[in-house]
Amino acid sequence: AAQAALLDSVAAPVEAPIPKVDRTRPLPLSYAQRRLWFVDRLEGGSAQYNMPSALRLKGTLDAAALRRALECLVHRHEILRTIYQELDGEPIQVVRPTAEVIVRDVDLRACAGAEQDAELQRLRREEARRTFDLGMDTMIRCTVARLAEDETAVMLTLHHIASDGWSNAVIGRELVAAYDRLRAGHAPALPALPVQYADYAAWQRARLSGDGLQRELDYWRERLTGMPSIHSLPLDHERPAQQDFAGRAHVVMLSTDDTAAVRAFCERHGVTLFVLMRAVFSLLIARVSREQDVVIGTPVAGRVHRDLEGLIGLFVNTLVLRTDLSGNPRFDALLEQCRRDSLE
Repeated sequence: AAQAALLDSVAAPVEAPIPKVDRTRPLPLSYAQRRLWFVDRLEGGSAQYNMPSALRLKGTLDAAALRRALECLVHRHEILRTIYQELDGEPIQVVRPTAEVIVRDVDLRACAGAEQDAELQRLRREEARRTFDLGMDTMIRCTVARLAEDETAVMLTLHHIASDGWSNAVIGRELVAAYDRLRAGHAPALPALPVQYADYAAWQRARLSGDGLQRELDYWRERLTGMPSIHSLPLDHERPAQQDFAGRAHVVMLSTDDTAAVRAFCERHGVTLFVLMRAVFSLLIARVSREQDVVIGTPVAGRVHRDLEGLIGLFVNTLVLRTDLSGNPRFDALLEQCRRDSLE
């Protein structure tokens, strides 16, 4: 309540809406899209930036309503029917007026038990590894696997150039809302979007130009001067000439008591959980690698305007976090360094 009163007393500047751009002119890519477009051209089509997800549904699935809900989503969000071409050597977005949604139907009801589970996993891997052609494909596709009369697996795959982690929540929310309305015999009723992704890309380009861009570049050049080009972590295998992404994730769950203790520690030191975990991870990397200059990449949501909150698209950005452990600092000093640096 006290914080709300404080905010009410501050005269915040009115945020100007993102302007809509002329669709008859070439539409630029956002900076994040350019990076993924470059990787796609470099590697000749890769599943590296596929974003697969899967749901296991109980009850009778209305396949026709699901298809129409997906079509509603693609019609609503231009980015899902955007393809990428070149004009005078520069990549551009081309928004198609319509786009077909690919929905593949696979019947696994003849399989049972372990055989069905194995076939479903194989299907998931196959779907996740199918590449997108950025020059012609719709950037979302769906596979429906029928497991029983009242059980279905629905697999959605998007390309990262058209989506990100935040977008997954938007997709799930809008897809369910549209599906429920269609099953009930009504047209989907979603609020109008203030802008589309192409508007954001042009707005971002305008913001990051001239003096604004130079200030950003000056900051990062200073922060990254003398940064090590490669880490010294001991590896189990020889580093390949080309990255092959053959890795594994290890998940560790903290107990309820440990989690409460960690949060209490954060409160005592005035830091967020992110800052604490960054400091601990940097310290661990320093001990294992015997380095004092630890460099970590972290994704940030990148949705810096309220008009972007309900959009599907690629807004995420990767930031460099550089931690100085020279002189073996006390942990509270390391924590303060990470807090200050993360806020900057």
